[in-house]
Amino acid sequence: MATAKNIIKGWFKNKKKPKQEHFWAWLDSYFHKEEKIPIESVKGLLDLLQSVATSSQINAILEKIEELENKQKTGLQNDKPIPLEANAPYQYLLPDNCNLYAVKINGDCVLKIGTEENAGDFGEMDTPGFVELGFVNGNIWFTADKAVDIIPIIYKF
Repeated sequence: MATAKNIIKGWFKNKKKPKQEHFWAWLDSYFHKEEKIPIESVKGLLDLLQSVATSSQINAILEKIEELENKQKTGLQNDKPIPLEANAPYQYLLPDNCNLYAVKINGDCVLKIGTEENAGDFGEMDTPGFVELGFVNGNIWFTADKAVDIIPIIYKF
């Protein structure tokens, strides 16, 4: 059981003669190097530890990074840029032995990506950037609300 510091200090003032129980109370008020300090005894540590990623979450992220690096090494590549006209559906034909992995958008527009004309079942993007789709094959349609260039990123297998 911890004893307040000001009480302990009072026992050891000049010309005082602390008793055995005072020394024991003093020693019992602190953690010895050989003792394990409980997490609850360190203010804020439990909250901090709960906000940190678990080892399984970190391993999952590292596996995803390794998977993407391996795919880049083994077949991800840019296809030819495609100029899209405003509100004109464009059917993208994948090269042989390829899947569509992602799309780079070079410009500001709303881009719909789908398996049918004017469908957005793979998603919509409304700013310049990069849309990761996974590995898609078959008919792929693009429709943009403004004229814009896109670059399909394909995975050749």
